[in-house]
Amino acid sequence: MLLDLDGTLIDSAPDLLATLNTLLTENRRRTLSLDEIIPLIGDGIGALVARAMRETGGAAEPPELRHLVERFLEIYLDPDRPQLTRVYDNVPATLVAIRQDGHRLAVCTNKVEEAASSLLRQLGLYEFVDAVVGGDKVTAQKPHPAHVQAALERLEAAAGSAVMVGDSRNDIAAGAAAGTATIAVTYGYGDVATIVPRPTRTIDRFEDLPAVLRDLRTERFRRVLPPGG
Repeated sequence: MLLDLDGTLIDSAPDLLATLNTLLTENRRRTLSLDEIIPLIGDGIGALVARAMRETGGAAEPPELRHLVERFLEIYLDPDRPQLTRVYDNVPATLVAIRQDGHRLAVCTNKVEEAASSLLRQLGLYEFVDAVVGGDKVTAQKPHPAHVQAALERLEAAAGSAVMVGDSRNDIAAGAAAGTATIAVTYGYGDVATIVPRPTRTIDRFEDLPAVLRDLRTERFRRVLPPGG
C-alpha cells in the first residue's frame, strides 16, 4: 500500500507556513496566512516556494528560486526549530492494524525524501513503513504515474494488488494512471469532491482504512474466481 504524507498521515501545514514565512520575511516579502498556504501545498517544496513568491510580489527567476528552495530546506530541517507538525488522529494504531493484515507500506510523497524521512522519524512513524519515495528521487512526481511505479518497485509489488491513499488530485491521478486502486481521505488539504478521476473509495477518518482495504481485497478475490467458483 502506498501512502501520501502531507494531508494524509500528518498535518504539516503549520510547519510549512512557519518556514515559508521566515523565508518570505528574509526576502522582504509579506507573510502568508494558513488559509493562503493550504492551496499551495501538494507539488513539492519547489512548487510551494515558487507559488509563495508569486503570491507575495512576483515570480522568482530560476537561479533565485534554486537559492530560495535551498534556504527553505535549511530552515525546515533545522533540528532546533520548533516542531509544529502533528500526526493525524489514530494514525499509528491504524498503521499497526494494516501491517498485521499483511500489507507492506511505502510513503509516496512529492516532499524531498530527506525531509520526509526526517519527519517520519521525529513523529514516530518511520518504523511502520518499508520505504519512503520522495519527489526528488524520481524522474517525475505525482500526478505522474512514474512516482507511484517507483514506490511499487521499492515494495516489489504489482499495481493490480496495490492501493494509493491520499488527500489530493495528484495522489488519486497518479495511482489511477499507474493501475492501483485509490482511496481519498476527506480531512486533508485537497478538495475531494473535485478530484478527477474519482477515487475507488473515500474515507473520512484514517482509522476507517483497514476495513476498506479488506473490502477491496474481497472484491478482487471475487473477480478472479471462475464462474460458479
